[in-house]
Amino acid sequence: MLAHLAAKQLDRVMDREEVARHVVDSAVAIHTAFGPGLLESVFRRCLVHVIHPVHRAQLLTYLKLSGHSIGFLINWKVPRIKDGIQPMIWREP
Repeated sequence: MLAHLAAKQLDRVMDREEVARHVVDSAVAIHTAFGPGLLESVFRRCLVHVIHPVHRAQLLTYLKLSGHSIGFLINWKVPRIKDGIQPMIWREP
């Protein structure tokens, strides 16, 4: 049981590191493409657009490994939450 909990904790740390790496890599790519002086609001939109496929891939991986067939990506920063819910379905190939 303790080994299982330690493995789950390690998975969370690795997920954080992977997400952090994608954020930094994406920020560098955006800065390289547009240069310095980009408005923060524009930069944030670019970053969200670049990182979104990472979240999709991560959710599909979780669905595949867990044996579940449906999951949801939820964007909490929308005026109507139903506009921010995106279902993802995993089907075995």
